[in-house]
Amino acid sequence: MSEKKLSFDENELSEDDLAVLRAFEAMDDEQLQSSSSVTTSSPAPQPLPTEFSFEDMLLVFVAEADEDIAALRRALDQLAHETNIQPGRFEVFRRHGHKIHGSAGFVEYHSIMKVAHHIEDIASRAMRSVFSSEISIKALHSSITALEMIFQQVIATGKEDSV
Repeated sequence: MSEKKLSFDENELSEDDLAVLRAFEAMDDEQLQSSSSVTTSSPAPQPLPTEFSFEDMLLVFVAEADEDIAALRRALDQLAHETNIQPGRFEVFRRHGHKIHGSAGFVEYHSIMKVAHHIEDIASRAMRSVFSSEISIKALHSSITALEMIFQQVIATGKEDSV
């Protein structure tokens, strides 16, 4: 019984990932320019043209998060069928959790951000063998299920429930 294993390389970014990074950088540049309180005699710098509105960023977030959550679910399903799991197999959870955590924070989806942070933390601890593989898989299963539920609510309503 041969299972195909997913291969992930942190150093490779898709065109969508690069577009998101460029949009974040452009928005950061705008915020820095607008918050600058230094008065000089030279003309104020012109704001950089931004091709992405906040609504565009929400759409990008939803598309990217959907892919990341699906990758988390696939990786979890793979681990469920393995024995003698090496700690390095949890890197995919740490990386996707970190990515979702950061992008959810940017678009102010705090519940998604918190759950993604938990996924990242569980994976980091599993990689350091602080948690056993079995406990890590159970915790990841619960966290990913919660993340999927919150994400579905965001897709359906555009917002998270208030807690």
